[in-house]
Amino acid sequence: MENLVETYCFVDNLVKLIDEKIGRRIVGRKSVLSKTDYIFLALIKQKLGFKTTKLLYDFVKEYMQKDFTSLPSYQQFNDGIKATFKYFVIITWILTKQTRKKGAKYHIIDSSPLPVCNNQYRYLAKVFKGLATPGKNLNVWFWGFKLHLIINHNMEIESIKISDGSTRDTTVKDTLVQKKEVSLLMKASLF
Repeated sequence: MENLVETYCFVDNLVKLIDEKIGRRIVGRKSVLSKTDYIFLALIKQKLGFKTTKLLYDFVKEYMQKDFTSLPSYQQFNDGIKATFKYFVIITWILTKQTRKKGAKYHIIDSSPLPVCNNQYRYLAKVFKGLATPGKNLNVWFWGFKLHLIINHNMEIESIKISDGSTRDTTVKDTLVQKKEVSLLMKASLF
């Protein structure tokens, strides 16, 4: 991966900026890894294509020991990555705002399913109960959410929307094109 140091510094500056704007103080024991570390490692997970956090944890333990000398337990590592989701949403919003300012001639709109579980187990699932709904893509029925994206001809993300699984792509297309804003249709608040 190229530009690791620049990416880490960029993420660190954004996290500090977000913390300044929010003005939150963290109470309790200090984490072994910082928010920037967790976000950076989640980006590495995405870039290298690891399917699970366990594979990322084993990779960091094996190959990045000199960079992360004191690694927390797997449970704390997993909780730390989950806790930084709010920062991912805010950073994505900032980056899409910057991309939209450039202006583009061509746009591509597509959606992808974000399944919570197989459709046949939806009545047993407790995660996202009341938020996720059944939906269908070209291949199969699923139970969960849909991720809708608009990208420009340079493959830069211009707009994002997460909706429930039953939302039709054409209805979301109209709102994404008109507003071009990042929004989440989850009932949980960001902070």
